[in-house]
Parts: sequence; C-alpha cells; structure tokens
Amino acid sequence: PTLAAVKLVSWLRGAKFIVDWHNFGYTLLGLSHGRSHVIVKVYFWFEKHFGRMADGAFCVTKAMQHELAQNWGIKATVLYDHSPEFFRPASLTEKHELFCRLGGSICGAIGSADCISVEKEVEDKNTTVLTGKIDGGVSLKPNRPALVVSSTSWTPDEDFSILLEAALMYDRRVAATLGEEDSMDEGQLWIDIKNGKQFDYPRLLFVITGKGPDRKKYEEQIKRLKLRRVAFRTMWLASEDYPLLLGMPATCQKNVIPQHIC
Repeated sequence: PTLAAVKLVSWLRGAKFIVDWHNFGYTLLGLSHGRSHVIVKVYFWFEKHFGRMADGAFCVTKAMQHELAQNWGIKATVLYDHSPEFFRPASLTEKHELFCRLGGSICGAIGSADCISVEKEVEDKNTTVLTGKIDGGVSLKPNRPALVVSSTSWTPDEDFSILLEAALMYDRRVAATLGEEDSMDEGQLWIDIKNGKQFDYPRLLFVITGKGPDRKKYEEQIKRLKLRRVAFRTMWLASEDYPLLLGMPATCQKNVIPQHIC
C-alpha cells in the first residue's frame, strides 16, 4: 500500500505528496489475476482514491495525462523524458570497436547456427558482422544485417511474443517471395552469407538487452523458430556500451525492406 503509506508520512512530516504516473498498478496486478478479479477491483479503487489525494502529479505522455484527467479526476503535468548527451549517433569507428568487443556475444547463436553466427568463422579480426577495417579506415559491410535494438525487463507485462511473431512473419514472407521451400538446405545460404553475397532482402539482427524472469522462456521460444534471415541476441551490456549500441541502428542498413514484405 505505497500510496497510503506515503500519504500518511507526508501528513506527519508536513511534506508534499507528488505522484509520478508511469503506469497503473491495478493493470499490472490484472496480468496475474485477471481484470475482473476482486483484488484487482479493490486495488483500482485504492489507487484511484489515494492518487486523488496527492498534492501534485506528473507523467511522461499526453495520453496518460488525458486518462488521468478524464477517468481519474487527476490533473497531471506532462514532463517528457530527455536522454542525456551521451545518447547520440555512434561514429563508424565506435561501431566497429563496439562490435569487436561484442564479437563473441553477437556471433553466439541462441540454439543452432543462424544467419549471423555463420560469420564467426571469418578469420579476419578487422571484420565484424556490420563493419570492416581496411588500411586503418572503417566502412560498413554491403551485406550487413539491419540492426534492431530493444531493452526489456523480461516481465509478464511485456509480451515479447508479438515481436517473435513479426520476425517469423518477415522470415516466411521473404522465403515465399524468393520461392524457397521449407525443406531447402540452409547450408548453401550460410555459405553465401559468409562469402559476402548481397541479397534483395536484408537479414535482421535483433539485440535484446535486459534482465528479468521471463528471459529464459523467450530464449527457448527463439530456439524453436528456426529462422533463416532473422537472428536474436539477448545480452546485458556495460553502461558505456549501451548508449553506443542505441546509436547504431539509424545508419546500419542502407537497404529498404520492400513494403509488401512488411
């Protein structure tokens, strides 16, 4: 009963009681008990009642502000999240150095070999999945995958199966467009990728960062997908590497995925 406890302490100490609304507790509780459960209904009343008793409130979106005003009778101020300055587009050199450090994690597949791990056998230490270094200069590889980065707490309220379904849909649609059969030998595809062949449809590399209880469950689901042109990596990054990884996707893929595939 955090809201009640904070209200009591603020009254005893003569302090202001201000709520930062990021989400609603009753909706999170409903994930495990169901929205119609009596405990969820009681907590909804509890949260709404003590939320109205706050001296002030703020949130990070206008959608939450509207919900609080229309259905809760709470006037909240929108304060947008702003990233610090070290979250910025990464340079080519920074991209190369980062993927050199992450080489083992990026090339280590979740389960059997995939379209990214096949490149781990390349002996050139100046080459990563995305970049190559020649005569001291760094350039993006023509056949590099499109990079997608997402962070998660791996909790039940974040349904990552939606992303897995989208990845599977992309993989199957590309195969259908190219006339590939489900029984095709993937060995030749891996050889072509390793040798640098360019394809009309880019590979997708999903890097999912974070720790949480459902991580192993989704990793097991990923193993069973048997994707050809999509690969997933789950990892926990050092604090100095995470901003660099977020600064990479915008310029990591020059190919545009055709609309009929999306």
